[in-house]
Amino acid sequence: TLLQEIDYDKNTVRLGTISANEVDLTLLNIDKKFDVTNKQSTVYGLLKKNRKIQIWLGVEVIPGQIEWAPFGVYWTTLWHVPDDSLIAQVTARDILDLMSLTDFINSQLYVNKSLGFLFETILQDYGLTTADYIIDTDLYNIIIPYVWFPICSHRDALQRLTSCALVYIYCNRQGQVIVSKMKTINEYP
Repeated sequence: TLLQEIDYDKNTVRLGTISANEVDLTLLNIDKKFDVTNKQSTVYGLLKKNRKIQIWLGVEVIPGQIEWAPFGVYWTTLWHVPDDSLIAQVTARDILDLMSLTDFINSQLYVNKSLGFLFETILQDYGLTTADYIIDTDLYNIIIPYVWFPICSHRDALQRLTSCALVYIYCNRQGQVIVSKMKTINEYP
């Protein structure tokens, strides 16, 4: 089950949004591969919180031939593997949801900085590298005269910046954070 949500502030209408995704997995455990006490299992000791998992979706294009496509990168929460059950369950969340759990502590006043620079600052403070995100180049042309962030989560800091322009933040199927300027009616062909 895949949940894709868009985060809106409940008190105001935001110009931009953040989409955070969550996936619930139910796995067959007939062979007891996911039992936490099964020392013979190839996943023994790996069923822990914050494990990176990649989801792939397979489609049988012709009989016997399956094409696989990436469906996202997530991090696990707690696993649920009952002793008397034939299934194992876990909920996993994307990186944008995890960013709500860490603090962006930066009391610096930014003067005449671009939105692109400010998004980079937050993402890199979280620990992402330039390979982990893509920022729309148009956002480097939007200059904000003064910006200061109170102590807040990395996700809240991103949300504050999305309200400065028509910006949409989401994770692509490869797990990269995409910071994109929404097109206005005049920008469509």
